[in-house]
Amino acid sequence: MERHKKFISHIVLSLLFLIFPLFLSPHSFGATLNLSASWSLNTEPNIRAYKLFRTDGTRSLIATVPHPNNTCSFSVTFQDTYAGPITFVLRAVNTSDIESPDSGPVQYAGPTVTIVSTNNTATENPLTSGLFTVTRTGSTSSALTVYYTVSGTATPQSDYNRLPGSLTIPSGSSSATIAVTPVRNTIVEPDETVIVALNANATYTRGSSQSATVIIRENGDPGEETVTPPTTPTLGGTATLYTGTPYKFSTGGSSSSFGSPVEYQFSWGDGTYSSWSSAFRNTSTVSKTWPTAGIYQVMARARSKTNMDVVSAWSNVLVVTIQGRPFIQVTSPNGGENLVVGSQYDITWNSAYLNQGGTVYLFYWVDGAWRSIAALSPGAASYRWTVPRLPEAVTSPKPSSRNRWTSVWVGNWVNGAWEAFDWSDQSFRILYDGWVCKLSGADQGGATLVFDDNGFAGYGISLKWGMFEIDGTYNIVDTKGTLNGDFTIRDFNTGASLSSGPFTGSVDSSSKKLTLSLPTPDGTLSLSGARFVTDPSIPVDWTGALSGSASGILTSFEINPYEPEGEIYTHVFEFSGSGALAEGGSISIEGNFYYTSTANSFGITTNVYGIYQITGARNESGVLTGSLKPPSVRIQGSYSFSLVSDNGNKYTLKGNILAQ
Repeated sequence: MERHKKFISHIVLSLLFLIFPLFLSPHSFGATLNLSASWSLNTEPNIRAYKLFRTDGTRSLIATVPHPNNTCSFSVTFQDTYAGPITFVLRAVNTSDIESPDSGPVQYAGPTVTIVSTNNTATENPLTSGLFTVTRTGSTSSALTVYYTVSGTATPQSDYNRLPGSLTIPSGSSSATIAVTPVRNTIVEPDETVIVALNANATYTRGSSQSATVIIRENGDPGEETVTPPTTPTLGGTATLYTGTPYKFSTGGSSSSFGSPVEYQFSWGDGTYSSWSSAFRNTSTVSKTWPTAGIYQVMARARSKTNMDVVSAWSNVLVVTIQGRPFIQVTSPNGGENLVVGSQYDITWNSAYLNQGGTVYLFYWVDGAWRSIAALSPGAASYRWTVPRLPEAVTSPKPSSRNRWTSVWVGNWVNGAWEAFDWSDQSFRILYDGWVCKLSGADQGGATLVFDDNGFAGYGISLKWGMFEIDGTYNIVDTKGTLNGDFTIRDFNTGASLSSGPFTGSVDSSSKKLTLSLPTPDGTLSLSGARFVTDPSIPVDWTGALSGSASGILTSFEINPYEPEGEIYTHVFEFSGSGALAEGGSISIEGNFYYTSTANSFGITTNVYGIYQITGARNESGVLTGSLKPPSVRIQGSYSFSLVSDNGNKYTLKGNILAQ
């Protein structure tokens, strides 16, 4: 097979931006960005030029800059509703017009804009306006138009003057305001809301405060809102309370003078407070665990959910007495977390009154068994855990119970027994980092994917694209393991984009099966993955017999791991061989394939996908599929490949492991 030498360019690209808005015509409003790009010069010989591309949307060439220049000034124009981001990449070109792969992408990031309600109440009588203030960071040398969406329970035109959907922060100013002016009418109405949310746009970045609310009140300020104190907290369950045990406390009965809904908070008498919680049937119930013995005064208070600054007085006190006894309480992970193999995670727990002569053991439940994490002193309260790919064997005392979900278990082992222990209240998920995937649907092939906290990357071989690279970002969106994100598939040699876009998928609760659905121009490409544990071992020397459109015998046929420039691409192999055709003449064959490891000794399953080239008495190239079964105790190693050439010829290539 002809080898295409890879032209590698080491490029560091940075973009320096200047921006100003431009009215294109009375009927077309947009924005033009004046930009400047600079980069470090490539050190390879024979560099002729640099090409700057815009890659968001349809890829387009911005400019070609002769070497050794390393700056370029240019402008880009887009519609005012374009959300961005605007992305650029750079390529180096040598004197043979061979282009390097894309540099890392660089995105334009404009000023950060935020919105707050600086006057959050508008009234009909007397007529007063509510006010939103939009603020930007950075330079104020030019005007900036900010776009927004209006929602809420109030109706434009009938309750307030319609808002235009955009405002311009003028040159020299860092902020501008949006006024909400009520429309007076005779209809008796409750309080209504106007919500303004900033829209995404290529000319700016939205900050943390992206929306704000103004309340329209019919008759002005009816007086101070007040909230009545709640009832004295009550305790459910036993009268004897111990450290390390959760107990439920309830309160209720508060009301707002404006009729607003209320929520409750507890003071536990140890300097800590519960989160604010809503009531069910006017009763709020919250659990509390005390780590230290003592006498505590429990109180509750309420506040308006509409105006959270309006808070009631504290209720009467409930005095509780907590008696000390050894306990451990796992605080994290405690349900819903997603941990990636190879990443670090802090396991934390509360404990008190433990026998200091014991040993605190940490375990986690995975694949139907408890696995060791660490052994610590009883005074420890946390452990930074690197999630392992392969669980460690248990050589210490271990929990006797079994579990139905992935969880962490912490216990203090003293004198041959567990003095105290606890485990995660709910399941968390461990996402395996390495996956071997089979491609189906719009294409056939295989791919290796490696996940980390920030995204994934990998490579593979398909019948349509040959060898490719893939990378992207992902999110685990719920406790069921549903995935979504974005992906890009690129040509392995040139780096050119082959397909990109959003994807969906899932990983099962035990992290043993991964499925992804990627939209491509030819339909949906499905990836079905299993954990990658070890590199497959395939012997080098094999026999070979060719049949079909031509027949012959290969006198040599080798299969080797694909390791260009010493870099290992697991599950990708290269093969080569030579022999003679029955019709006369010698041939050589070489190529690459991806081994998905799905074949077994009980039936032939397609587990090889690749590309090949024949030279000599026949000169043609094409794609191959088939099965390969490495030798084992039960079977002799064999392979059977189906070859389809670009010219329509079809062959079968079979062989066995060569006897040593």
